[in-house]
Amino acid sequence: MYFNQLFGVSAIKMRKLGVFNGNVKTDNKMFVDPKLLEDAKDEFLGAHGDITRHFSAVVELIKKVKTESPKDPYFAAAVRAMRFKETSNTGLGCSAIGKDGNGIGQVLATRIVKQAILILPHVDFQPEVLEMIGVFTEGLGCDRISDMIVALLKARFVKYTSRVTAEL
Repeated sequence: MYFNQLFGVSAIKMRKLGVFNGNVKTDNKMFVDPKLLEDAKDEFLGAHGDITRHFSAVVELIKKVKTESPKDPYFAAAVRAMRFKETSNTGLGCSAIGKDGNGIGQVLATRIVKQAILILPHVDFQPEVLEMIGVFTEGLGCDRISDMIVALLKARFVKYTSRVTAEL
């Protein structure tokens, strides 16, 4: 069942508004591409900067890590900053059945921070480097990166949804 069917709205009007008419019972194998947010408008204008600021703060924590241990306050803070719950009901991702996902928990967040500790000294760091961390971290693909972006921009998604809902 698709969004327009469930809520009794016009699929044509959705298309004219540029709104995706997703399947409401399963993930739609679509993801948020952080690079595309550079050219965003409306509720997402400035969203790329929000993401960059978040990752810049994580990098500043990582630069201060002395030991890769939860006892190191900077390591622990960096791991906390890289944990993200999947925002429910987005319909994004790659689950074959349902819409429940994983987000980024303690184990994967720790792995990401450890990879960043290894990589960052060898690159001329720009905040966008962390957008590519999925290339270097096993288990972190476009689905989980999308979960991360949606979690960081949740307020923007809520505003967008409210506006579009009112228009429909």
